[in-house]
Amino acid sequence: MINDVELISTNDKDFEFEINPFDYPNGNTKLTVKSEASGKESVKNEEFEIKKLLFRSFGGLSSASTDSYLAINLQSTGELVAFKKIVTYEDPIFFHAEDNFIEENIIVTQYVLGTNSTFHTARMYGHVEPGTELMDTPQVANALGVDLIATNKSSNFDITVEGTINSGLFKSLGRNYSFANSAFPVLGVNYDPGLSSDIFLYYFDQSNEEILNNYRYLSIKDFFDQTIQFDEMSSPEVEDVLTVELPMEVERATIGLFGFANEDEYREDMFRSVFLNDIETAISGFTASYPDLPEYPIMVKSIGLELSNGNTLRFEQRGTPDLTIPNLTVQQNDTEIAITGEYDFSELNMEISHPDPGSNQVFRMIYRNASQNTIDMPFGQLEIPEEIVSFLNQRGLEVGSLNDSGHLELHIYDYENNVFPNDVFHFTLRREYGDMVQWTMPINN
Repeated sequence: MINDVELISTNDKDFEFEINPFDYPNGNTKLTVKSEASGKESVKNEEFEIKKLLFRSFGGLSSASTDSYLAINLQSTGELVAFKKIVTYEDPIFFHAEDNFIEENIIVTQYVLGTNSTFHTARMYGHVEPGTELMDTPQVANALGVDLIATNKSSNFDITVEGTINSGLFKSLGRNYSFANSAFPVLGVNYDPGLSSDIFLYYFDQSNEEILNNYRYLSIKDFFDQTIQFDEMSSPEVEDVLTVELPMEVERATIGLFGFANEDEYREDMFRSVFLNDIETAISGFTASYPDLPEYPIMVKSIGLELSNGNTLRFEQRGTPDLTIPNLTVQQNDTEIAITGEYDFSELNMEISHPDPGSNQVFRMIYRNASQNTIDMPFGQLEIPEEIVSFLNQRGLEVGSLNDSGHLELHIYDYENNVFPNDVFHFTLRREYGDMVQWTMPINN
């Protein structure tokens, strides 16, 4: 019995029974277990406290430059039912329902306001069941079998380039190293001494239509101040140049390559950026070439396509890319967007810019949906906390009527491996998801 009301009666000696805390009031609750055997009766009473959990979260930080908040709204009406400032990453944040809460799905929103910047976000998760407990990052990593590797770019050295006067087209990018402030011809490199086995430096001239004719690269394994000769940098052999066909709907394309030395580096996303090229099909035609570099046996192609209908596609694919336009249909009415086709989840983004073209203040709302064939338009009815409204209005960003004031885009994601523990309540860690396609389309803009 719960509070003297019988819930279950059984002849089994061992049994389990679950209760829904939303069926009971908050506070002290009496559990009674009565047993009868051989004509004898015994009674055991226990008391416990019911607190109806709405949501438990990790992640968020307020600092001198950022204010971070977490808010809970009802999915059905947009009514604000809970709101709290997040001070630290370490402590879990609990939201509990009042007694008058009728069990229904909620919208969870994290607001991140840049007190010293011009960019502010609201990341919203829709159709969340009450009682959901968000995994923290280590829990997600453990569920996926991913090691969390933090980089510490504490060391540096200088590379002096002789034999060219072009200073703006040298690239060296990756998780474990980056360019420091440099004055060409001296390129300063910051790197993590525990993770870096080489520095991949490459050069290209984007103004030249035949970009691979002047593409040069060099893998540097000696981490001390040194001078290199431009004409000693390698260029790809003819047989190492590959070509991808672009769909006829493409007006512009961007192709980038990320190189990985082995499977472990691929798994942990310890990449080297090794190539980048922009293509206008009206000038270059509907093919795009890229180098196949023997230094990196694993290559991921990141290819962005701008289509003639205003939509964009982004492919991240290992191996030979298959640039197939997804078979998706999107229909919109005043209150919802219906998506037909196979995909993993979607995001509806609304961006509100300052009405003065000279101001760069921006507020972006990102509404993520999992396993939903239709997206209900949440912005117009969402009750935004007064603290958030006041902050944004002071910066000239009017958020009183969200239906009409923002630029809307729909992002649809499809992954090779749909591996999302606890649904989509975490950012992807490294490359556990495999190949990815992202389709972006403007909505009524």
